[in-house]
Amino acid sequence: MKKRAGEAPFAAAMRREAERRRRIGALARAGALAALAPVVALVSDWPDALWNLGFMAVLAALGGLHVAAARIWSERAWPDFAFAALDIGALALFLATPDPLGGGPAPAALGGGVGLFHLALSWLALSLRPALLLWGGAWAAALWPAAALAAGSGAPLRLLALQAAALAAAAGVLAAAAGASRRMARRQAELERRAADLARYVPPELAARLAERDWPYAQGIERHAAVLFADLVGFTGWAETQSPQEVLRLLREVQAATAEAVFEAGGVLDKFIGDGAMATFGAAADPPGAARAPEAERRRMAARAALACAERIVDRHAALRQGPGAVGRAPLAISVGVHFGPVIVGDVGARQRLELAVLGDSVNVAARLEGLTRAVGCAACASQELMDAAGGAPPRWRLVGPARLAGRRGEEIVWALDPPGAAAARGAR
Repeated sequence: MKKRAGEAPFAAAMRREAERRRRIGALARAGALAALAPVVALVSDWPDALWNLGFMAVLAALGGLHVAAARIWSERAWPDFAFAALDIGALALFLATPDPLGGGPAPAALGGGVGLFHLALSWLALSLRPALLLWGGAWAAALWPAAALAAGSGAPLRLLALQAAALAAAAGVLAAAAGASRRMARRQAELERRAADLARYVPPELAARLAERDWPYAQGIERHAAVLFADLVGFTGWAETQSPQEVLRLLREVQAATAEAVFEAGGVLDKFIGDGAMATFGAAADPPGAARAPEAERRRMAARAALACAERIVDRHAALRQGPGAVGRAPLAISVGVHFGPVIVGDVGARQRLELAVLGDSVNVAARLEGLTRAVGCAACASQELMDAAGGAPPRWRLVGPARLAGRRGEEIVWALDPPGAAAARGAR
């Protein structure tokens, strides 16, 4: 079944499930009636059995016609409601009609038959559609007393009214259960969709935890967090001389290495930007173990995670440049910028295409620090604010001193990280 234009994924999934349940219901009905047919033939007198078996065949045929009609008018709801009324109407007609073959009384005249209406409601329950169940319940509550009276059952009106009320109540309970099942299915679908979206940015186990929470980012949340930018230096010029397949292969390798480094450090991969990437630590999600820590400790853990991630990215890119298939990529270097400061985390974009974004001046500073690596001659640059938040600089980082960032007034105290082996080479000189 094709998805209708503009149809929401959940609605499309429920429509496909309704078609599947409709087929299952028709097959289950036919199977149950086929299993009962020998029993009816044995316990009924002849030719009374022919009347009963004929009605059972009509019920089975109605199930098949329902499936066919719903397939023809797949964009309409009326086949389900029409065949629900037909099923219950046929049942009432059978119960109210004397046996024309054997001359026996109508089944309802013998005081039985109300249980068959409950069975009909159970068939409708397979649809998981509250409105359809209420519709069927209304028909059952109206037609059972009418069938009993038409058959001359002699049952007290008070009893018939009670049975009708019980049918309506049963339909209401089934409708409530169907509604709860649909809400649970919608909730589960939303959790799975949210987890799938988040899994693009965070480790899968963290995505599952975040998806189970109420979404807090609709209005935006202000936090102190670390922001990291990574970029391939010289990529544009290199790509001009390479085939599209080689460009794609390199991007995939670099992006995979970057994503692994971010996830291992407990960060959130915000986005890939061409040959670059942006990641955050302590913004949309905290590193492992930091969520319940005091705020100062949470910030320290986020800052340290960002520094560790920068080192991982630099080291892994150096390994890629030396690994198999690296011929022709030697001129490409990685550059990383990391900063710590206030950000706001929230949904941005159109309603049809929302995206979780981290915004603020801290993001701009991190991007400028990444660009500063060319002038400093290092693989990564970090701000003094990041080192302060981390409680000090890790051993591999060296102090550069005050530096002016492009497009910003004033200076930033900058720390640098050299690629593996660069410090030893500089010392040898």
